[in-house]
Amino acid sequence: MRRLLVVTVSILLVGCGGGTRAPSSTPAPNLGLPRAEQARTCLNDAGFRVVGGPRSAGDRNAPDVELVVNGEGAGAFVGFYKQVERARRYESQLKRNARRFNGSVERRGPVSIVWVRKAPAESRRIERCVF
Repeated sequence: MRRLLVVTVSILLVGCGGGTRAPSSTPAPNLGLPRAEQARTCLNDAGFRVVGGPRSAGDRNAPDVELVVNGEGAGAFVGFYKQVERARRYESQLKRNARRFNGSVERRGPVSIVWVRKAPAESRRIERCVF
């Protein structure tokens, strides 16, 4: 079920133009936050499948940028916020949502990770890229 959730969200994001694995002639979309850009590059270089992008203007409770990260043993939604206070405000909501699928949430400053699958080695690689 967790894999289905990640796949479904990934498909939705790719369908909305948020895919980051574009053909070499097409650059990846600008995420608008340097920290998110660096994380996406690091995650791609580490071999993860990464999709996502900036939030839609009407989606007020979404992170400013969200990346969906998939690997062999780890899967996560990574939310980047422009302000730490905004990340803090939505942390409890993320935790409630994560409990629905036995996930967990980790937040450091303006970045939150909602873990769908958390294999130790891959999770550490994701954390190094995003925190």
